[in-house]
Amino acid sequence: MVDRWENDPSLRRTLLTRWSRVVGVFTISPTRRPLSEVIRAFLEDRAIVILDLSLYDRRQPYFLINEILSHVRHLLYSRFRDGTTSNGMIVFDEAHYYCPHDPGDNEDARATRDTIAESVRTTRKYGIGWFFINQRMTQFSTAVLSQLHIKVFGFGLNTGADLQYVEEFVGREAAALYRGLPDPKKTGMYPFLLAGPLVAIGTSNAPFVVRGFTHMDEIFAHNRHVLKDRPAGK
Repeated sequence: MVDRWENDPSLRRTLLTRWSRVVGVFTISPTRRPLSEVIRAFLEDRAIVILDLSLYDRRQPYFLINEILSHVRHLLYSRFRDGTTSNGMIVFDEAHYYCPHDPGDNEDARATRDTIAESVRTTRKYGIGWFFINQRMTQFSTAVLSQLHIKVFGFGLNTGADLQYVEEFVGREAAALYRGLPDPKKTGMYPFLLAGPLVAIGTSNAPFVVRGFTHMDEIFAHNRHVLKDRPAGK
């Protein structure tokens, strides 16, 4: 291998390029912030933080998820001991990748799912909400789903086991209401069934249907009382 390194410039360039990528992951620069600082900005300064994990393959960066949640919980506990709570929400898109219903023989996936379920259960009192977005009920962990107080069902879960999940979590009467939702492709409107203790709306846990906005102008027009400084269309 030493002879090839000395006599093969192409091999040297290839190895050096790959090694520089590895080194770059651990390089400190002005454009990079430590994970602890990013999490502190979220919990203390209410910063909006978006972590793009699409750079990883579908085996999932379980070590990174666990590291993030470990930092979050540690800082939350420290703030709580000092008499301070937070006010934030953690959102997982394509949640079944992180909270699979059946992780199979993947022990890392199983551990991450259990860590998320435990985090959801224990961090509410510290002022942290959790939002999981997924297209299939059957792929998502019931251990995590059962911890969520409010559930929002969009159109499209009308067949098979997915519909059984809807009925299990909202009841037969509400499931019948869900089955009657109109198809957005035909109406141009996007209905959702909401179930849970929506205190601000005063639903008394009774499931109900709402229509989602289809354009930002609608959101501003219907929320002038809280978005009064921003005119519609801007």
